[in-house]
Amino acid sequence: MLTTTTINDNDQVTPDSCEQELLQLEALIGRVRARQVEILRDIDRMQVPSADGARSLKEWIAGRLDVHPTTAGDLSFLARASSGSVANDDGFMSFDRVAATTRLQAAGADDDTLQRAAGVAVHQLGRLTARQTRM
Repeated sequence: MLTTTTINDNDQVTPDSCEQELLQLEALIGRVRARQVEILRDIDRMQVPSADGARSLKEWIAGRLDVHPTTAGDLSFLARASSGSVANDDGFMSFDRVAATTRLQAAGADDDTLQRAAGVAVHQLGRLTARQTRM
């Protein structure tokens, strides 16, 4: 079981302190995922999935890392994306937003669309990408 020690028994637990810790943990997840993407680029370049008998990098990731195919697809897509990492003004963007924004960018979105995307909920970015693809 995962435990955390950021808020200990002696600290005053408030909604704000809980939210701040959640945001810090999400930022950590984003940094870990970014490192995984870097490693997966090397794995893909060395053709490790093929050597292991996997049909795709996504399949290899799902099997090796024991993650949901959606997460594996995002990791695979980002590992193969030509652009570098995407970050907002304060330097933090969740892994899900990075994946969705990179997909939108790959679909050919212009700078104005990418700016508007920053204010849209993550779950709505897929619709923006689909609309961009149809254009």
